[in-house]
Amino acid sequence: MMLASTAARADLDLVIVSMQGFAESVADFGELSAYLSKSIGEPVQIRYSGGFDASLALKDPNSFDVLLTVGVLPAGSEGLMSLARVPGRLRYLLVTRPELGINLRADLVGRRVACPCGNSPESGAIDEFFPNPLRQPAILHTASGRLALRRLADALADAAIVPAPIARAAKRTGQALKIVAAASPVGHVSVYAGAGLSAARRQAVAQAFAQIDDHASVRSVLMQLNIPGFVKVDSKRQSPELYSQITAIERRSRR
Repeated sequence: MMLASTAARADLDLVIVSMQGFAESVADFGELSAYLSKSIGEPVQIRYSGGFDASLALKDPNSFDVLLTVGVLPAGSEGLMSLARVPGRLRYLLVTRPELGINLRADLVGRRVACPCGNSPESGAIDEFFPNPLRQPAILHTASGRLALRRLADALADAAIVPAPIARAAKRTGQALKIVAAASPVGHVSVYAGAGLSAARRQAVAQAFAQIDDHASVRSVLMQLNIPGFVKVDSKRQSPELYSQITAIERRSRR
């Protein structure tokens, strides 16, 4: 997929990068696309980026209008302007099935670990969990965190690396999981503006994400992806209204 310049596009171009832990494809964000289009008054085109294209998107602020991603931005992405974010931090977990008797990361060397990795925070988690290049597991790539846990449940993997909200959601549905290790926390899902997005459009997009809480259908779809809600980045926590919104979002994220 070639990333077009902003000058060649008419629709608002929303690129979704490094979200493999949460979603399987662009179809998962169809409801969000329709909501944004209605809120900002213009068509929204969503692209789901991974691998080399993801690296280009993250490092070239002229290659998109709006970026939805998770984790720490790489070097070279300083031109991006933050618009909205999910409150709090995010941890990636190394989980297994309790009956396998796996207690330590070392127990997984040479064994199968499912991971929705590519150009994503999960790749960083692999490096943290298994820093020795000579003592590595066999990584099984999946399209999402949910599919990684499905491989674990179907005994096609001995462990999985997934975001903590995905693991909590699986446990609520009855999947037995044992946490072997937790990676250092990273930034949660965030929204960034590309270099070519005007101030008026930036404001409209930030406001639309912040008002998702007022739209039950969109909020419900995002919760199915374990994304509890957004707040504007330039908001001040001292506001009682914003404090209530953040508290509600953080409460949903712990369910």
